[in-house]
Amino acid sequence: EVKERVDACGRARASEREGERESERKCERESEQNSERESERECEREAWETKERGWEKAWREREREMQDQRDREREESARERELERVNDREKERGWEEEWEKEREKMKAREKERQ
Repeated sequence: EVKERVDACGRARASEREGERESERKCERESEQNSERESERECEREAWETKERGWEKAWREREREMQDQRDREREESARERELERVNDREKERGWEEEWEKEREKMKAREKERQ
């Protein structure tokens, strides 16, 4: 009877230890699963952040290209205006020279009459 009690007590302790080990294994599995889910979420978050950085970089590049285009157009417009001013001055000089020649001719005719 004592032996039976000792055996029963041993079985109970063994069963208790097995229950504890099973509980520990269950906790470890849950912890691993939580770690895996957290790792997956972190990977997803990093992927989105990488995509966002790519989008932001592309946006900045597009903005820079558009600004460069506006700068080129502004410079071209300034060159065209300067060219027009130069042409206008050349035309004005040409008119002044023609007008001066005509004045000289008129003076010469006036002298001839006298």
